[in-house]
Amino acid sequence: MEKAMFQELEEMRSQLSVLNEKINKEKVVNDRLLRKAMKNKASWISKMVTIEAFIIFPFVMIDLIFLHYQNIVSWWLVGFAALMLGGSVVADYIINNKKLNIMFDGNLVTAAKQLGEMKRLRIKQLYIGLPLAVIFIVWFAWEQIKQSPDDYRPMVGGLIAGGIVGAAIGLFIFRKMQQTNDELIQQIEELTQEPA
Repeated sequence: MEKAMFQELEEMRSQLSVLNEKINKEKVVNDRLLRKAMKNKASWISKMVTIEAFIIFPFVMIDLIFLHYQNIVSWWLVGFAALMLGGSVVADYIINNKKLNIMFDGNLVTAAKQLGEMKRLRIKQLYIGLPLAVIFIVWFAWEQIKQSPDDYRPMVGGLIAGGIVGAAIGLFIFRKMQQTNDELIQQIEELTQEPA
């Protein structure tokens, strides 16, 4: 009888060990899937930075250089735009791409802190970028008025309308990036909370 109980106990231990192994494997798979989902959710931000660096920045610079050769803007304005937009591209890369690929591979609490830091850096970038954009628009308008004192209104009107549309698009993207970070931080907080 003792032998039968011993065998039953060993069988139960063996089954418990198999069950624990399955649970641990399932946790690892769920953890990997969750991290992959988080990376996918944040991946649009990296794509946006890539579009900014390889499409928007070159397009704007080529356009400004063309305007310079048409005697519409000065090299000083072209240079200011290159520094302002180039700085924005570099800042976006540092803030949004630098650690995004490895952020969710490590500790999720650390990832949440990094996401919070990304949000703070984006706000600082906004506080620097908006005044520089206003300076650019005013400078561009001033050069138009100086260039064509009698016929500057259409160009300045278009510049102001373009500035308003550009600001609206930029603020929309900024809000969307911040919301993505908030959603990811909330997901991490829900996962890392101790069960009650």
